[in-house]
Amino acid sequence: MPARDDALGIRVAREFQQMSLPEGVEVVEAETPGLSLLSILNGAERVIIVDAVLSGLEAPGTIHRFKGEHLPPKSNFPLNDHDIHWVEALQMALMVEPEKVPREILVFGIEIEKMAPGLTGLSESAEKAIPELIRKIMKELS
Repeated sequence: MPARDDALGIRVAREFQQMSLPEGVEVVEAETPGLSLLSILNGAERVIIVDAVLSGLEAPGTIHRFKGEHLPPKSNFPLNDHDIHWVEALQMALMVEPEKVPREILVFGIEIEKMAPGLTGLSESAEKAIPELIRKIMKELS
């Protein structure tokens, strides 16, 4: 069963799929990409990744923005049930084949309160932060 807020990235992707986006913007739902993230990124000039964040340093609902070359440790993105975390896959790509990595990688996340296996849906703080997160991402796209 998914953990509460585990579906944050998918939820935001689905919101974007319902919107009118600038030409050339493609929305990809990559639930648990692992190493397949590398093929998703290949050929893109710019990528925005959305995930739940559990840093413990900010209030739940806080929106985070990271640049790809300055990612925090993968432990800040704990909701991961696959072998290779997307942070590790991205770091490997930057070391091994940097020419295949998009020139700009941004990661947006919403600080969650806690992991709660067995709960479904988004927490109230994550739900309330989504509209502002979408505004911030749209600003990046314009």
